[in-house]
Amino acid sequence: MVRFTPLVALLSSLPLFLQVSAIPLITRDQGVSAPLVRKASQQDIEHARDLIRDTLASLSVPSEARSQSSLELRAAAALVAEADAAATSTPFVAKRANTYWLENIEHKGSFPRAWGGNSAYRVFRNVKDYGAVGDGVTDDTEAIKYAISEGGRNTGVKPAVVYFPQGKYLISASLDVYTNTQVIGDSNTLPQLQIAPSFVDDVVFNTVGAQWFGHFRAIQINMDNGNDESILTGIRWRGGEGSSVHRVVFWGKSGTNVKRGIHFDNATGGVFSGGWYKDLGLGFYGSISNGLFRSLSFAGCKTAAHITSGIENVFAGNYVVDSDTAFRLHSENGGPNPSSFTLLDTLLQNVGTGVLLGALDKHPGNDTPGTSLENLGLRFVDRTVADTLGATLVPNPTRTGSLRHWAVGPVYKNGERTYFSGNTSEYPRESTLLGGGGAAGPPLDTYNGRTYPDFESATVDQFVHIRDYGAKGDGTTDDTKAVQSAFDATADGSKYLYVDAGVYLVSDTIVVPLKARVAGEALATIVGTGDLFSQADSAKAILRVGNVGDVGGYDQALHYPSISGLTITTKGNTAGAVGIEWNVQGGDLTNVHIKIGGSDGSLQTATQCPATISDTDRPKCRVAAALLHITPSGSGYFESIVLSTAETDFQNKAVALYTARGLLVESQKATWLYSITAKNAVLYQYNINRAQNIAGLALTAKTPAFQPTPAAPAPFAAQVGLFAGDPSYSCGNDFDGCDSAWAGLVRNSQQVFLSGVNSYASYANIDEACVDGYSCQKALWSLAGNKSNVRLQQFATMGAQYSLVSDGKGVKASDNWLNASGRKWSQVTIFDAVATA
Repeated sequence: MVRFTPLVALLSSLPLFLQVSAIPLITRDQGVSAPLVRKASQQDIEHARDLIRDTLASLSVPSEARSQSSLELRAAAALVAEADAAATSTPFVAKRANTYWLENIEHKGSFPRAWGGNSAYRVFRNVKDYGAVGDGVTDDTEAIKYAISEGGRNTGVKPAVVYFPQGKYLISASLDVYTNTQVIGDSNTLPQLQIAPSFVDDVVFNTVGAQWFGHFRAIQINMDNGNDESILTGIRWRGGEGSSVHRVVFWGKSGTNVKRGIHFDNATGGVFSGGWYKDLGLGFYGSISNGLFRSLSFAGCKTAAHITSGIENVFAGNYVVDSDTAFRLHSENGGPNPSSFTLLDTLLQNVGTGVLLGALDKHPGNDTPGTSLENLGLRFVDRTVADTLGATLVPNPTRTGSLRHWAVGPVYKNGERTYFSGNTSEYPRESTLLGGGGAAGPPLDTYNGRTYPDFESATVDQFVHIRDYGAKGDGTTDDTKAVQSAFDATADGSKYLYVDAGVYLVSDTIVVPLKARVAGEALATIVGTGDLFSQADSAKAILRVGNVGDVGGYDQALHYPSISGLTITTKGNTAGAVGIEWNVQGGDLTNVHIKIGGSDGSLQTATQCPATISDTDRPKCRVAAALLHITPSGSGYFESIVLSTAETDFQNKAVALYTARGLLVESQKATWLYSITAKNAVLYQYNINRAQNIAGLALTAKTPAFQPTPAAPAPFAAQVGLFAGDPSYSCGNDFDGCDSAWAGLVRNSQQVFLSGVNSYASYANIDEACVDGYSCQKALWSLAGNKSNVRLQQFATMGAQYSLVSDGKGVKASDNWLNASGRKWSQVTIFDAVATA
């Protein structure tokens, strides 16, 4: 039984009229909380109104302090919220038909003690179990806050799923959200968070700290009742890698410009998809790098997105209607402009200016906003592109039509560099990578994108639990047989597998059947450990998806195989482990992360493998042979994936762990790589080898901090050649790769389109003094022996002397210096590899 007594003790010291805001004791048996307004006199309410009125009058300018309003002010806001709702609203009554399966499924997950948790910790939290009512007239703020925070979650280590059943939740103050939190609503009937007129903060969801692996899905944030005189934001986003926002609806108020959807606060990475942004001053605002924004609709927003700083943001497949300026890409207050921006496959309708850029300057170091605009449909658009100095760069005299391809920045064709601003030659798109388009929208067929696989049409009785087959998930028991049995239960396609939160040790390869549909709870973890995975000369997959020659399918409106919401890792010496081997043609892998090392319980912490600058081999610190391998028979849709080897452990102590390879792609059929981060592998982060028909958007790579001591390929010199496409190490020139890992390799391939590629070497021998001198390593990317149509678009690098080398010819980073964000980023708008075969 959950007992909830938030604020009772603290509120006893407040003025008498505000003490009524103490939420009464709630138990699960009661199911509802008595409205606060029933305990308040009219005088109490008027006193509270005076306090709120005075506060809101002073809040026309945004302030960091507002997201941390005082206890007294929150209590008053809650009381006024209920008083107003009682006078103007009819209580919301939920319709129980077609309830999302996640609400009704039994939740057996845990966060085991052996990996830093405890048996009493609750992973899944239905907000109604914590006292939220969801009727639109009872203030649910404190109940929701308690559901998010219960269990000492402010450290960010403990995972939680905070679930909102269908309903209308009255909110009067900000809700803090911690790292590793998933906020999920009923996917069939999206719940609504209704902001009260007395709302006293400047943000609804305030993400606290770097939001690694944060997730929002299937909710509505309705701000139409919020104060019209002060800025109010739906989510303040400090998101990091592996984070995402899917199917979130933001409602503002027509005729006002102070409501914002998401405010980026130096965010990095993340996928924002399938959402609707309605009647806002700004859909997105702030500083972000490496974001992927796709399949979004903006209606009645003064500006759909204003990116004030950052690099490598990709907007794809979006729709903007009734907007003064669709996209603003310029700094505020004289700071550095954002750069390396991609906008493709987008329809603009009833828009004043399509894209507003900072001032252009072709000289390196002057912060020109490198930009690629591709396949835009234009309906009643006054100016397609303009700059902040007032110049119209791409007029639209007929106010209709399209823009096939327009670019600003350094362009490399046939091995030669030019600084370019204007229409460019089109890239010939591979038809198997494309979906709709044509006359009704953008002029060309668009790159495919898929919705998050939340299996909303499934029913509870179609799911099996991994724990039903005997898996303990306690981080100490060998669960191999039980885990394999659970996956086998999905073989005929009639059942979905729910991987309850936990840590499942496996000592042998788990084979995922072709028709498997898998949903993990709170990024449930599967851990490869034991002798089978310790042999450096004999690589073995932890998860093998299908067998060579398997062909996936499309059934009941879902692709298969489909896997989401998992973490794959290792324990101890696992030099031969491969995180996932993907053999199936088709299917999707979404929000699955292969993160090696650093966790409590992993035996891969600073105790076993402290950070060191040494050529001495430490076999116990070799932790993986490869993280993700898409074999020649494999292909599919891969989105929101982090492939990383830790540089710090759970106590934030530096470690040196050795993973040989990041992502190896050998696919021949259509493959989409969307929002993938690969970092800290010894040989390479990405290797596209003898592959074809690939579209990649928003790709990030980072090379290891400890290199060049030991220098690549150590400590895996003896294993070079174990995988197809391994680099050769014939040392002796600037392009040999004999100092540090490659960020990326594209060799002997064709029809490869990568846009929004960010690669950096930020250390040499665990020292970042090398960054601004381009001296952390020699070169980051290598292209060689490619056939037709290999393009890198909006390609940024930091820390290396050469951004890339193509068939023996290097591109010096200093030729394309940006000066973005005060660091020496280098940016190339288009690089077309010379076809040599």
